[in-house]
Amino acid sequence: MTQPAHDPHGTHGRNGGDAQVEDGSTAAHGVGGVPADPYPWGNLASFRSAAEGLTDAIKARCSVENRVKRGGGAVDVVQAREMVKAARELEETYREILMAAYQNQVPPEVREWAAGIPGLATGELFPRILGMIGHPRIAIPWVWEEGAAEPVPAGPPYVRDRHQQLWQYCGAGDPRTRPAVLGHRPDRAELLKAGKLKSVRPLLFTFSSFLVRMHVRSETVAESAYYKIFEDARADAAGHEGKCIPGSWPAPCADTHRRHEFTCKNSKRPPMTPNGCGTVLHPEWGEPGSPWRPGHLNMHAHRVVHKEFLHDLWRISVL
Repeated sequence: MTQPAHDPHGTHGRNGGDAQVEDGSTAAHGVGGVPADPYPWGNLASFRSAAEGLTDAIKARCSVENRVKRGGGAVDVVQAREMVKAARELEETYREILMAAYQNQVPPEVREWAAGIPGLATGELFPRILGMIGHPRIAIPWVWEEGAAEPVPAGPPYVRDRHQQLWQYCGAGDPRTRPAVLGHRPDRAELLKAGKLKSVRPLLFTFSSFLVRMHVRSETVAESAYYKIFEDARADAAGHEGKCIPGSWPAPCADTHRRHEFTCKNSKRPPMTPNGCGTVLHPEWGEPGSPWRPGHLNMHAHRVVHKEFLHDLWRISVL
């Protein structure tokens, strides 16, 4: 297990890395110039399709259940039950397909490693993460061509010889590549360079949120390496142990908090969810030099967990 190396703004990705779309200018071959085997785990297209299919099935099931609930007494009870049953059966079918692909294509040493991690030991979360990523050490470059509706291959697969490349691909790299930080409406290339912000990062957050939610109920979770990484990262950014002192902002502990290096874009105001800078409790809109609010500290710790997990996944996935 690697130890978290906390950087000034939770980026951990400033050493560069490949993006979701690569132009082929980075390493085109494996380590030492040896061409990489493009499919060391076999062709993962079916594995990814199963992971994406399960995501779609989960969304469909949630939509059906919400639609039935919104209908209230006006919904035919028998029809509602059939709709929910069909949606749940579809989700379970995709889950079985994904787990079969996971067992068939992922090496046993990777599956055994994941089986020892609370929150990933059972269920489909880790197979979904891996299905969306593909082989952690093999990058398949894509590029947008003018007028094309979808990206096209931009060259042969190549080895990610640095874990920072995996961070960037998963949307956990340099935050300056993210659409919210660019300061303008990003184009296709910029969106893809930011990584899989909407597919992999939510799954990583599900994992780290489980640790935060369950550590008070499970000693196994509380003693797990990744939850300890979360606690250490948050304490490092806060400058103190434990939760921040409640009350109006700035809290008495704000002087110990890490401070913004650039203007924070986290600026939702009521009636939207007030989750950080720009709220009535934090009116300076996250100007450089202003202290991080508790929400910033927590999200920083989540990001550190994601990066350490991806680093370990990269290391365990030997070619």
